Amino acid sequence: MGSPTSNFITAPESLDSKHFNHLNPEDLRTKAHKAVDFIADYYKNIESYPVGSQAQPGYLKNRLPETPPDTPESFDTILKDVQNDLIPGITHFLSPNFFGYFPASVSSAAFIGEILCTGFNANGFKWIGSPAVTELEMVVMDWLGVMLKLPKSFMFSGSGGGVVHSTTSEAILSTIVVARDRVLNEIGIENIGKLVVYGSDQTHSTYKKACKIAEADVEEGTTSTTAVDPVKDLAEVANKYNIWVHVDGAYGGNACICPEYRPFLDGIEKVDSLSLSPHKWLLCYTECCCMWVKNPNLIVNALGTNPEYLKNEHSESGSMVSYMDWQVGTSRGLGLYVYGSSYVVMALQTYKITFVQMSKWR
Repeated sequence: MGSPTSNFITAPESLDSKHFNHLNPEDLRTKAHKAVDFIADYYKNIESYPVGSQAQPGYLKNRLPETPPDTPESFDTILKDVQNDLIPGITHFLSPNFFGYFPASVSSAAFIGEILCTGFNANGFKWIGSPAVTELEMVVMDWLGVMLKLPKSFMFSGSGGGVVHSTTSEAILSTIVVARDRVLNEIGIENIGKLVVYGSDQTHSTYKKACKIAEADVEEGTTSTTAVDPVKDLAEVANKYNIWVHVDGAYGGNACICPEYRPFLDGIEKVDSLSLSPHKWLLCYTECCCMWVKNPNLIVNALGTNPEYLKNEHSESGSMVSYMDWQVGTSRGLGLYVYGSSYVVMALQTYKITFVQMSKWR
């Protein structure tokens, strides 16, 4: 993996900065073709690898030079290094023989979507940053909402809306902060120490971390059994006390695109927010977590910022969504669009039903 540098400060003559073309379209075309072939071959032969890495702690340090390379390697050599040095240290989540954590199922459509997202390098923090990015995310979030039969109160076509987060952890953190601020606006910041977050004993363990960040008391959570809580019953109790209710459907929630499993979301109209992760069971790559909220104004009030250098006519008027105010990161709807446009709803439903049938004990 490269030759050790002899003098890190002095640039070698072979790398004349005047001739350093870091984004040559033809060079990209050649290397990208090789990279796609490499990944396709990896998928084709993935069952030949042990599912769990056999590497020992610190194995990679002994295979790499202590300093960055002084001269560049050919791309073919780099791919050989990946094959020989990195793949032995990878746990193969995509292997049909992998049964840990959650089924990291992906698809060729999602792969192409990731390529396009990376290639455009578009930033959707504000509508003006990349109008197509913001508007496309709004469209695909409503698409998925329709597939889940969410009420209009959660969609842009109604009074709510959705956003693509990176992970469930970010979605949970965002909703806890929004719920916290809603209460503090009523009782005063001086009472922050009185706040408590209630969670099922099957709640995702990451919510404990989110509660620490938001300075709220919490009990331990777990996701060990993929149990499903009675959404309607819990929401009815919470509604009596004006408690924010968030449903984390990270893994199992994806199955609710099928009519057979949609009843698990019965009562969803009574909650304030919902999130699920297409990268866990809907053929998307990590990281992709979709979250819907009933009242977008509350999330914007809690997470929004408005620095002078980002102000523009459209965001100031409130006529367009500024996704930077809905999350910690920025938007990434293009990958979902390519994936959603490639697979019809019926195909995805069939995939889910087949998956569940295969998992049943016979």
